Amino acid sequence: MVEQGEAVTQAGGSSSGGSSSSSSRTLEIGFFFDGTLNNLENAGGSREGSYANAMSNVALLSRLYPNNSARNDDGSERRRRAVYLEGIGTNTNGSDDMIDTALGTGNTGVSARVHAACRRLEQEARGRNYAQILVDAFGFSRGAAAARYFVNCVNRRSFEPVQTGFLLDDEPTDLGRVQLPEATVRFLGLFDTVAAIGTPRDGGDTSDADNADVNVHLDDSSAQAICHFVAGNEYRKNFASNSIRSRSGALPSGGVEIVYPGAHSDIGGGYRARGETVVPVQPASGHFTTRAGALACREELMQRYSEFAQRMIHEHYAGTQPPEFSLSYDDMREDPDGLPTTRYAYFGRVAWVRSSIDPGLEKIYLELMHRQARGHGVPFRSIPNNSDYAIPSILQGIHSRLQAGPQLDVADLAMLRMNFIHWSCHYGREDGSARAAMQRIPNFHVDIYPHEPAPHWRRIIHYNQPSRAC
Repeated sequence: MVEQGEAVTQAGGSSSGGSSSSSSRTLEIGFFFDGTLNNLENAGGSREGSYANAMSNVALLSRLYPNNSARNDDGSERRRRAVYLEGIGTNTNGSDDMIDTALGTGNTGVSARVHAACRRLEQEARGRNYAQILVDAFGFSRGAAAARYFVNCVNRRSFEPVQTGFLLDDEPTDLGRVQLPEATVRFLGLFDTVAAIGTPRDGGDTSDADNADVNVHLDDSSAQAICHFVAGNEYRKNFASNSIRSRSGALPSGGVEIVYPGAHSDIGGGYRARGETVVPVQPASGHFTTRAGALACREELMQRYSEFAQRMIHEHYAGTQPPEFSLSYDDMREDPDGLPTTRYAYFGRVAWVRSSIDPGLEKIYLELMHRQARGHGVPFRSIPNNSDYAIPSILQGIHSRLQAGPQLDVADLAMLRMNFIHWSCHYGREDGSARAAMQRIPNFHVDIYPHEPAPHWRRIIHYNQPSRAC
């Protein structure tokens, strides 16, 4: 948890330095929950995990929330605080925790981050006798789930004890009760909520709606305003969307949910400038008694890739020609001991090479969230004119059109998909250290392909249940 230093400023144009009455003090406090493997301090390094990512929109917004004490025109005090919560699975200047990253639990999991935020709010209010506390909360990915859970804690005025984490060699994390002050949630800003909590009772399945103690449900009294930006081009099975809509389509009072072009981190940020190599269809393998059988396996793989390539052309991720690819395969003759026949083994993997996918689309959504928040009273400073926040010039027209609504024409979508939108679902394997860590968990199924697409490339949606809020 990170907090910036304090400054003293004047609000409302008054130069009065008179003391304020303790009964008229106001606290405005913003909480910024970063996403899985997103960490403001670690971002931009040369290592893997959180060090390889760029700063997310949540991290960048946290820098624009004031940390100061001010006087209003009537002489009353208005304190403002910005509190940044590191992304799930990360440790500032330390190693990432791969189990917490996979499951959203543990010392760096969702519940632990919410517990830390609740303790920070309680400490800030202790003994200060505020007349009003206004809470703003922002989150991306699992951080958005944390922001929603935190809002429920604020509204019921407590964090109830939980025991988070799978039982491994170490003791699970005990998170004690926190009593919270009375506060009003003014604004809840969410970038593509993905709770994805793995629990012992479901064997660590992060695609289902079982999120243990992490309550992401919202009702009409959850916040004065709720804004949720959803990724329209995210298809991974383990990245199910936690909508703020109920199954009937109803939204909480003051809520808006907008589906925008982009994959998960195209909405919330974190991608750095680089190309991507994607394994778009499941690799093929097998053992055969004839060479013809092995070749048939190869042909089946190529047929699946051909179908995928045509889809990419149809959806404008590629031009009129099939996207470039490389085929890696191994066709071996084996003479196993004790077997009289020759056996042919085959393994094939097709890789789709996208030489350059540019960052910058996420900056549009940062500006749109900033605009929404300021419109509802969040005291953000203006967005600075520097490279961390700048929208690329080629996207200025799309930015203007998205301000009017989320619908873009075919030409705009084609340009975005070919140059800016990432293809996040794939059949690449986790690195060995991550798999080894997760295999320690009893009764836990380790996904061979954790980023594989949902069936038919249709995103799983878990709907809001207002009756379960708080």
